[in-house]
Amino acid sequence: AAGGVGSAFCKLLKGRGSRVIGSVGSKWKREILSGYGYVDYGVDSRSLTFRAEVLSCTGGLGSSIVVNSLTSDGFVEASL
Repeated sequence: AAGGVGSAFCKLLKGRGSRVIGSVGSKWKREILSGYGYVDYGVDSRSLTFRAEVLSCTGGLGSSIVVNSLTSDGFVEASL
C-alpha cells in the first residue's frame, strides 16, 4: 500500500467510501498511511500472518478486493 500503485488504489477506494486494509513492510509505513488517511488498518506484508490480521480486522469476513503485487512463495495463496 505504500508504493505508488498501492497508494493510488488506497486513495481511490477511500474516496469511494471503502474500508481499506493496507499491507506494508514496516510499522513506520503503516503510521504514514494511517496519518494520510489512506488506510483504516495497516497489516504486515513481510509475514504470512497478514491473512490472519485481515480476518481479525474484518470480523472473519475477509475482503472483497485484493490488489497484490507480492509474488513470493505463500503470499498469493494467503491473499486469496
